[in-house]
This record gives sequence, C-alpha cells and structure tokens, in this order.
Amino acid sequence: GDWDLEVAARAGATGGRLVFLGSGDCQLFDGQGKLLGESAVPWRYSGRQGVVSVSFTLDLASFSDDVLILDGVIDDAGELGGAIYRGDAEMAARGAGPKTNVGSFTARRR
Repeated sequence: GDWDLEVAARAGATGGRLVFLGSGDCQLFDGQGKLLGESAVPWRYSGRQGVVSVSFTLDLASFSDDVLILDGVIDDAGELGGAIYRGDAEMAARGAGPKTNVGSFTARRR
C-alpha cells in the first residue's frame, strides 16, 4: 500500500511516499512523485505478542555502495515508525554487517 513518509535525519528533515508492493518490492518517491529508489531485497514483517515489526532496505541512486535499512513497528494507531540505518549494500541487504544509525522515520497510510 501507499504510505506518507516523514524522515528526521542528521542531514535534515524530509518526506516522500513509500509504496509496498505485493511482490515484496518497496519504492520510495519524493514529494513530486520522482522515484528515488527501490528495495534491495523484499520487505518483510513479523508479528509477535501483538507487535507488528516491518523491515525494508532501499537502494538509492544517491548512495553509491550503501543502502538504507528502515526498521520499524506499527503502533495501535496504524502508524509505522522506527530507525533508519545506513550500511554496505552487499552485506546490509542480507541483514548482516555493520550499520550506522542516520535518523528516524514515521509513515502513515494514505
């Protein structure tokens, strides 16, 4: 589905649109509808004890050898929020290797 995205990062605040596709792909668009990046691996979610966790990795053209990893939880209001990490494209896309926290995000269903 479509989600409005707000990001608070060290480089400043920004926003955009996230689209989670049934195929497992995720796409990130800027405020004008330009595609900024797509998932490096399928997005995934898990549910435990009433908590739904969502994790996805975005490969952006602006990062040469890195990807963004977004790990979050859906709260009772249906809002997705969590941390944004930057990691090596090859390792981080598989959930391995070191990663650096670069900010946080909040997403709301459109």
